Parts: sequence; C-alpha cells; structure tokens
Amino acid sequence: MKSIVMSRFGGAEELVAANAPDPVARDGWVVVKVAAAALNWHDILVRRGQYRSPLPHTPGADGAGVRTDTGEEVVILPSLFWGERTAAPGPDFEILGDSTPGTYAEYVSVPEECLASKPAGYSWEQAAALGLVGVTAFRALFTRAGLAAGESLLIIGAGGGVSTMAQALSNAAGATTFVTASSPAKLERAQVGGAEGVSCTPTTTGRSEPGRHPRAVRGST
Repeated sequence: MKSIVMSRFGGAEELVAANAPDPVARDGWVVVKVAAAALNWHDILVRRGQYRSPLPHTPGADGAGVRTDTGEEVVILPSLFWGERTAAPGPDFEILGDSTPGTYAEYVSVPEECLASKPAGYSWEQAAALGLVGVTAFRALFTRAGLAAGESLLIIGAGGGVSTMAQALSNAAGATTFVTASSPAKLERAQVGGAEGVSCTPTTTGRSEPGRHPRAVRGST
C-alpha cells in the first residue's frame, strides 16, 4: 500500500511517500481503508520525536474510511489501550500513530472498539477530523465535568480543534458557552458558532494579562 513514512524526526520534509506492507487484521482489530486523514498538533509532535515513535514510522491519529470486512463507513477514535478506568487512561494508553502505525496510509489496523459509524451527511474530510478532538472534548465536558443543560462553560482560548468541538458539544447539551480569544477573528468565529464571545486583553507576548479578563467573564464564572 501507499503510505507516508518518516525515517527520522524533524520537519515536514521528513514525511515521504513510500510503499509499505498492507496491515493484517488480528484478533479484535479491524483493517480500515482510509478515505481521509486529518492533521492535529499531536501529529506534529510525533513527527518531531516528542513520543519517541519507532522509526521508520507512519504517523496519523485521525481518519475515516471503510471497514474492509463489512464495508461499513466509520470514524476512527484514536485512543488505544485506554484500560479499565473510565476517568483516566491506564499505563498502556497511547494515541494511534504514536508507536502504532497511523492513518497516513491507504489502510490502517485499529481495535474494533475504536470505530464509530460515520455520521450521515458528513464528508470524509469532516468525519476524519472528529476523532481526537471529539473524544478529548467529550471526556472533559461530560465524563469528567458532568456538564448539563442550564450550566455555564468558559473555554479559554477559542479557535483550536478541542475548543471548537467543546463549544459545539456544550451548545448541543444546552449549556451557555463563554469563550476567550486572542484575536477578533477567532472571537467572531466562536460567536458565529453560538458562543457568548468575551475577549481577553492581549499583551505584546500574545498572552492575556493576569486579572484583565473582562467583566462578562468574571461575572459568568
């Protein structure tokens, strides 16, 4: 199969198109023909060597495609080996693409429990971008925090993948969502998505000044 392989850590130039053996399904795992893969900051850290991936290696946490055994269209949820506890991962936990070959390939093998049906009406590209940020935001808001309708949520730093997904999930749950943002453009996008936009005051370093959160933020928390 065709895949993207890195033979050493570094910049994007280390990602090279290459041929690799097709993955083989093992007990409890499924081979997925990848229709689209998504890029996360996590993938950049993998490429830079943050997770000490074995080399040569095919990265990629997020993806969507078709199960080769059943033909079902699926989204890949990249949390591998979570363990028995719901609240926190176990010692073997990793993200797909850390040490296990990832989604930057024609085919990828993943645990069957890490597959969800592709939402109707989503493009392959949209579906591929759901996994990592969606699971992260969902666990933070509902598994850990127990967010419920009528409550208020403050998201620090609008514009990223997890924060955007958290805003969407919060709105869907019936909570009131407030955000902070480092730029008017990010704030505007969050407001279009239904958030009560509240911008922080940036300094020359791009960080918000301590104690300078606007009154609307202080009053909502």
